Amino acid sequence: LKAFEAAKGGNVEKSYIDPNAFTPNRTHRQVETEITYADLRKNGFKSVATLTNFALEALQNEMVGDVFTQLDAGITGTDQVFAITGSALTQDIIDKLALYVGDNATNGDAPFTFSLSKYAQQIAKISGMTAFMSDTMKDEYNRYGLVNFYNGMKIGAISSAHKTSLGNFLVPDKRVFGVAGKVGTLDTYGDVRVYETLNNNKEKVEIKVTGFEYGVCITNPEKVGKITFS
Repeated sequence: LKAFEAAKGGNVEKSYIDPNAFTPNRTHRQVETEITYADLRKNGFKSVATLTNFALEALQNEMVGDVFTQLDAGITGTDQVFAITGSALTQDIIDKLALYVGDNATNGDAPFTFSLSKYAQQIAKISGMTAFMSDTMKDEYNRYGLVNFYNGMKIGAISSAHKTSLGNFLVPDKRVFGVAGKVGTLDTYGDVRVYETLNNNKEKVEIKVTGFEYGVCITNPEKVGKITFS
């Protein structure tokens, strides 16, 4: 909404908020698998329960990866993207990201970065970084190869070994995201349903996990900046 200067008792041009601009992107996912009667005889009733838990974990990981992919696609502003040629993080660029995040943070926000651990580790190796480390930070760096904070931003890292069921990283590669505060909403719909069908002819139990539906809505994209590597 726009605030214009106006004479007392006068009128100004109307401005609007369009609720249709914040329509969530809804996604439905499901998993189907099977287990043989022979495996059931070997492992007992827990086999179906174990597969169901694996299916739920796979669904949740895909949801997390999907959220970060949508967030990445939504951050396109020229003042939000800091490009690096190559794969080496520079102090100049990480400082620009920290400044952007700090400028967009408000009271109560807790600015942070998140990326794959191979990029988070580079932050600790920036020239002169050790001069600003406390003894506790140096000890943690020697143990884990990471630092907790940089220029007011908490440093978050996700292991490259953690991937979705489809083989994708949970966080997009070649990215370091800086977040100033809440950027949107994530809602789930309905209930997850598990169906088990006995196939006596093939001596298998067919398992279907469905009803995993969620919606993502990025309402404050200006709260995020990112570093890209090429």
